Amino acid sequence: MIKHFAFISFIFILFMPTSFNTFADESLEILQKAPAFILKTLDGNEVVKSRDIFSEKKLTVLIFWDSYCPDCLKAVADCQKFYQYSKENNLDVNVYSINFDDEKLSSVRRFVRGEGITFPILSDKRKIAVSRYKAKAYDFSFFIIDNKGTIQYINYDHPPDVSNVIKEVVLKLLKERLKVKESAPSFKLKTLDGSRTIKSEEVFSQTDLTILIFWNIKCKESLDAVVEYQKLYKKMKKINVGFLSVNFDKKNEMLQSFANKMELEYPILSDADEKVVKLYKAEDLCFSVFVIDKKGIIRYISYKIPEKIDEIEEQIKKLRTMDENM
Repeated sequence: MIKHFAFISFIFILFMPTSFNTFADESLEILQKAPAFILKTLDGNEVVKSRDIFSEKKLTVLIFWDSYCPDCLKAVADCQKFYQYSKENNLDVNVYSINFDDEKLSSVRRFVRGEGITFPILSDKRKIAVSRYKAKAYDFSFFIIDNKGTIQYINYDHPPDVSNVIKEVVLKLLKERLKVKESAPSFKLKTLDGSRTIKSEEVFSQTDLTILIFWNIKCKESLDAVVEYQKLYKKMKKINVGFLSVNFDKKNEMLQSFANKMELEYPILSDADEKVVKLYKAEDLCFSVFVIDKKGIIRYISYKIPEKIDEIEEQIKKLRTMDENM
């Protein structure tokens, strides 16, 4: 009896439908590298490479769909709301969709026109990309991928109000801060007076640790902290700890006057277009502090003004002691 049951089980597994295994075993994971693809637009006029669309913006929303599921068509149409929102709010986000219908593309085009969908639509008739993303078992799915080509979010489903789901995840990812032990983004900026260009990698490599502060004049507390950091700069200079200051206000005439009046001696770099502060995820703050080692690794972060300047000094001492003991 047992042998007979085992034989039946073997036959069942051997001839089990592939779709069953697809749902159980074949799905991508967050932080996995997004599979590459090259596809044409729905009208066939343009060839699009995944590496180009991923690198263009901070995030890319990539939607897979076909026209055989009425609820999925509603979800695709709803995605237009998010696309419109991203344009109106100038979000650093791409939206691309991949349709994997293998026939009747004329009806797909009519649907797109009828719903007023304006985000780019690529055609995957041979289902190459949809297979690589393990999405062929689903009529609708979407992924959010960063500009390094890493998957940050996966949804193998068509949730109600999908536009708001995408919006919530995207806004969270865009605001996500840097973390200790990550590589500090490299940058090149001019000093406030425009006389010199400073390369961050060169500054970081010159000392074991570098204090990097970002600030603007949105709050009085920020200016108070900038003045307090002059004291810290003098102390750190004696123990060979580097120091950089990045200001991200639009106009610098008043700032230069402020720096002269307060006799600030440490380098102040101008980031008026906010490119660098956005790399450090601090553009919505008036003050933030990073401590970076000579290898360009972030060792400490404070996305707020420390209550006492001594806090940073203590952190420097701890990090130096830690490095000496390694």
